Amino acid sequence: MRSVGYITRILIYTLLLITILLVGWYGLPASVHYHLTESYVFSTSQANASLALAVLLPESGAYQAVNNVRVSWDGLLERVAYPALDMYKLQGTVSPAEPRTATFSYDVILSQGAARWEAPILDYQLLPQVDIESDQPELVDQARQLTGGSGRGKVYSIYKFTSSYLHWPSGSRIGGSQSALAAYQTRIGGCGEFANLMVALCRADQVPAQSITGLAFPAYPPFWSATRTWNHPAGAHAWVEVFTGERWEMADPSWVSYFPGSLKRLYFGRSDGSHLSYGEIGQYAQAYAELTAWAEQVGALVGAMSNPLHFVASSDAEGVTVIPSVTLRKGWDGRWFVVVILYGIMLLAIRVIENRLKRNRHTTPLPPKELPE
Repeated sequence: MRSVGYITRILIYTLLLITILLVGWYGLPASVHYHLTESYVFSTSQANASLALAVLLPESGAYQAVNNVRVSWDGLLERVAYPALDMYKLQGTVSPAEPRTATFSYDVILSQGAARWEAPILDYQLLPQVDIESDQPELVDQARQLTGGSGRGKVYSIYKFTSSYLHWPSGSRIGGSQSALAAYQTRIGGCGEFANLMVALCRADQVPAQSITGLAFPAYPPFWSATRTWNHPAGAHAWVEVFTGERWEMADPSWVSYFPGSLKRLYFGRSDGSHLSYGEIGQYAQAYAELTAWAEQVGALVGAMSNPLHFVASSDAEGVTVIPSVTLRKGWDGRWFVVVILYGIMLLAIRVIENRLKRNRHTTPLPPKELPE
């Protein structure tokens, strides 16, 4: 009987430890800190080649803080502010004997917890947009069929439908369309299609919403570091910001596409400490187009990327090359701290319980023996 009780306690303790992990990692407020360094190394085979570099960096927002931005560059430097973005324009020359390097370093703090904030509603957040065909009859009819009351309940029903309706594609999709209508018709889409479809259905039902482009950071332990060339340690991602009746909230339908039932609520109105926003997709596209047009005034493009890196480089001479790289170093991660503390408290409680049970077994008197007649 004691062995059965011991096994039962082990199962209970295991369940509690799993629950603590989920609550500590997903449920409690925390912050995650990163330090990023972007480097752009120019080299050339011609003397005194003119070059231009334009880079987009994120700004602080409702669920993120971007601080301590430092730019290292020996040449002309200009900063232009855009909604949710800063554009940095650099100009200079490069020679064969002396490669030039532009370096951008900055700190990012991402929040875990409720992601709800107040902000004005803008006209475009209710209108059709490129790849967000909210005026198409198919999407309007589908939006009307989704019921969930009004306000936040209605938005949740659209979010839940989108996360279950689309299926992830197979193979490469570089340069593919992110049309909400095409995704609805084919039921195939990546994170961009998940976001655009949810936004289209919201706007079709007169709910303000917008698609967000940005990065998703990996869940590595504190003090982890990685460097990528022509890539980024964090991956390109897209999600949604939606007005639920009183406030704006964050929602990520693609993130929960494999989650069953009520677990989808984990990413509705919440940030998980891994999403870094570069802003609304239309505003980002406009900023990137202006960035490209400016760089082309200097010369031909020698390198460009709109995701996961965000830059355009050009030169007026042939033989100029640019090699971009990003180093991401993770610092403080409050989620790990919370889990470790909760685990420590739980293990201490288990030890106390087991010690008391052990003492009780040793002090329990044995039943009296019956004497023979």
